Formats: sequence, structure tokens, C-alpha cells
Amino acid sequence: MTKREFRRVAVVMAGGSGERFWPLSRRHRPKQLLRLTSPDETLLEESLRRAQPLVRQGDLYVATASNLLEAVRAARLLPDANVLAEPMRRNTLGGVVWTVANLCARYGDQADKVSVAMLTSDHKIAPEKRFREVVQAAYSAVEKHGGLATIGIEPKRPETGYGYIHYDKQKAEVYPHGVEVRPVLGFKEKPSRDLAEEYLESGDHAWNSGMLLFTVPSFLHELELADPGLAETTRRVIEALRAGDHAAAEHAFAELPNISIDYALLERSRNVHMAFGDFEWDDVGSLDALERNFPLDRYGNMVYGMAVVDESTGSIVYNDDPEKVVCAFGIHGLVVVATRDAVLICPKHETQRVKEFLTRIHERHL
Repeated sequence: MTKREFRRVAVVMAGGSGERFWPLSRRHRPKQLLRLTSPDETLLEESLRRAQPLVRQGDLYVATASNLLEAVRAARLLPDANVLAEPMRRNTLGGVVWTVANLCARYGDQADKVSVAMLTSDHKIAPEKRFREVVQAAYSAVEKHGGLATIGIEPKRPETGYGYIHYDKQKAEVYPHGVEVRPVLGFKEKPSRDLAEEYLESGDHAWNSGMLLFTVPSFLHELELADPGLAETTRRVIEALRAGDHAAAEHAFAELPNISIDYALLERSRNVHMAFGDFEWDDVGSLDALERNFPLDRYGNMVYGMAVVDESTGSIVYNDDPEKVVCAFGIHGLVVVATRDAVLICPKHETQRVKEFLTRIHERHL
């Protein structure tokens, strides 16, 4: 490599439990391991195929949780050495830190010239060619400016289930294929309906895709600025893995707080750029996403599996159990999901609350 070249690495984050997709998504088989948007591929398979052209052979990884390691490896999607499992859950901060530490150990002195794209494993994206053009622009932005980069999605509706990125619409760099990259002014939590409508009308807010790009040196630098103690813990994990001392690495890793990378770093950094993602995107984040990814009948119902739906409108009836029949009539705006051992029924506009009710189920040991 010449002095200015970076080795680009893509990492697909696949450690989540997909609790808002219960009962289809379970801890041992979360939604990224399900075929929710295609009859032929799981969401993870789709994500890896989409990302592979971005990097050289061997520079594509999966970051997952230790309880999912065997399931991901069993899918035979990548060499075992390219499946990185954090030793314990520490939210998305832990996934990114464990990934960076492993890359530092693997690439050694060349790690200072590695740029990393942390990509999602459970999103529906099209066209894939445009997605890769946007990611390539984000790579270029962090290689040029340092700092961090993310991908913002052009909002199509006043969505209350997504976080938002506030960007500077007065400043833009244009990268190859016309991709615009803009400075980030701030990150916003999931808004109320009224606030989401304001964001949509403002023309300077984008949906937060949850994707993060950086060079290894820029990540460590921004982490030092945001939280020196966190940066020191990260350095200890890196040094231990470089020395081949996994026990010491896990001991240091355990000291990380259980928080998101957004809260730990992105929201605190003053050097973040956003590549504008003008492609079709769905985070497949809750059960109402099913109706956006499967055909509807003439009454706006999405029906899957052995199910009979009559005299109903705008409902989702998804039966994943081939040994039972689900019959529904006279329902409007409801979600009915049946699996072998569980049934969920809720209003379609309340699907974001499934995770909340799942906590109650666990509390009752059901």
C-alpha cells in the first residue's frame, strides 16, 4: 500500500436479540438469522452478500454475541476466524470495541491504515449498488477528515420509531457517483409524532441508520476526547489481544459500561460526517415492518402461512407454525403472530412496545 491508502474492512453487526420481533425472533435465533424479507436468504446472509464487494476477500467480518457464535459459524457464511464474538454483552459499545481490538491484533502495525465500516445485519436495502456507493463515500470521508462517519437515510414519513440525525444542509462535499457528505450537527432520540413531522419538513434531518465508519486511529482519538477512561480500558483490551492474552482481554472488556456506541461516542464527538443515503431502507425493527416487505391483499392485510383472514382490514396475520391454522375475522389494524409455542396479538401501531411486554413475560418465567 502507498502512504495514503487505507485497507478497508467491513464488519456486519449481528449480536442483537431482536426483541421487538418476538415471538418470531428469540435469543437463540434472533431476527438476523431469519428469512424475513426474502424466501432465499436470512437477513444476515443478505447483509454479507451486500457488503462483500466493498472489501477484499478476507476483510469481511461478523461481530456477534458469544451465545450466537455457534449459530453464526454453523451458517458457514465466513471463515470461523472472521466471526468475532464479544465475551459478554456490553451493548453496541462492546461490539465496536471488541471488533477494533481484534482488528488491531490481526493487522498489527498496519492497523493504523485500516478503515472500518460497522454495518447492520437486519436492514432491508435497495438498490444495493447505490448503498455501496454511499458506504464508499463514507469511507473516503473518514480517511480524509478523520473523526467518524455515519449514514443518514432520507426520511419518507414522520417516523417515531427511529432516531434522527441533524445535519448542516448549507455544507456538502460531493463524492463519486454524486454522494453528498455533510457535517453532523447533532443526534436526536426517537421523537413524538409532532416532532417527527417537524423533522420531515425541516429538510435538515435524516433517519439514523445505525451504521458507523472510522479509521482505527480516528476511533481511538475520538474515544480519548469523549471519555479518557473508556479509551484507557479499550487500549487495555487491545494490548491484551495483541499479546495473545485472552483472559486479560476479557477482564478489561468486562469493565466497559453497558451502553450504546451512540451515547458513548457518536453523540459526544464534534467531528462526525453523514453520507446521505438516498436508497430504499427499512430497519425491519418491529413487526409492522412485515407489511412493508410482503405483498398485501386488496384489503391491506398481510397474510403469511396457514392462515385464513376474512372481513378484516389493515392487519398482519403471520403464522410460522405449519402444524396449526390461524383464523381471523372482523379484525382491523391488528397484528397476529403465531409460532409453535407462542402467540402475539397487539394493535399494529403499538408494535414498538413488544419489547416492553416481553420483559413482563420473562419476569413471570413464561
